[in-house]
Amino acid sequence: MSHSESYSIPSGGQQATPIQLTPALLGSLKVAKIFKDNTQIITSLDFDDSGTKCITSAQDESLHVYDCVTGKVVALEMSPVDDQFIAGSEDAVRLWDLRSPNCQGAVSIVGRPAVAFDPSGLVFAIALGCTLRLYDLKCFDQGPFKTAEIGQSLGINPTTIVATQLEFSSDGKDILVTTSADAHYIVDSFDATTKFRLVGHYSYSNEAFQSGGETSWTPDGRFVFSGSKDGGIYVWDIARATADAAAAGSGATNTYLNGANGSGGSASNSGSLLGANGELRPFKVLKAHGTPSHIVAFNPKYLMMVSGSTELAFWEPDPNAVGMDALHDFSKGGRH
Repeated sequence: MSHSESYSIPSGGQQATPIQLTPALLGSLKVAKIFKDNTQIITSLDFDDSGTKCITSAQDESLHVYDCVTGKVVALEMSPVDDQFIAGSEDAVRLWDLRSPNCQGAVSIVGRPAVAFDPSGLVFAIALGCTLRLYDLKCFDQGPFKTAEIGQSLGINPTTIVATQLEFSSDGKDILVTTSADAHYIVDSFDATTKFRLVGHYSYSNEAFQSGGETSWTPDGRFVFSGSKDGGIYVWDIARATADAAAAGSGATNTYLNGANGSGGSASNSGSLLGANGELRPFKVLKAHGTPSHIVAFNPKYLMMVSGSTELAFWEPDPNAVGMDALHDFSKGGRH
């Protein structure tokens, strides 16, 4: 890393006048902001060449990325098609390109954002609390092309919703909105209306740690998995619910079997899973963790799910039960 004899004060990514270091200037240094993100000693830190990012590692085996202009980066998403990425802090969401040291543009915000790119890399979403905004990447500086309150189209008071993570389905048609409360949401990515409210799991609302990664789509965009405070992994059939709702209308209830029993046993016909106002219950609960399952993800290529609590669990199907190779390659036609 090269060093110069003059420096600039961080100024939101805009060009700043170089400043010469002097004893008086150094003697005037004071704490501007403190981050208490580590439970053990920070052992290493470094800056990128642009001076806008600071990366730390600690004895608690964590890595943190901080924006030196605005503070900690709380949301980060790579474009699925090129070297661009969006980074969110509590006062702006910025567009960056790995091929350039300069910020490509910014959206001013107030609060902790959740961000996501759609699969085409042409649209990105920002959620702030209960508000979802959709932007065209080519003209995002003109503002969102769609803004909606999450849950409002289902008659839910949106002020009770705080989004912690966003993820587009693989076909780009839906957005999975994760919250730390007792429901997650499926939002139509074209008109931003809320289609389903996913319930049945246990809320993280009183947990000291919330990863924001408690949910995940399967690679084919048909199912959603979620961790839960009781340690279970809850599974919802979004494709079936979408088909049933389209066939029966907005007030539809479906009749496929309800297997969401706590033991993860066989399905029963104890009730429908899709109720009024888009409320959807899980068809299955998988058990592995004795403590809250804070994070879950599905392998994008192989038929494997991974979940984490205080331990990490790798999940694979029984090939004899499903009649297929447990390491089926999704890249050969499994994803649509």
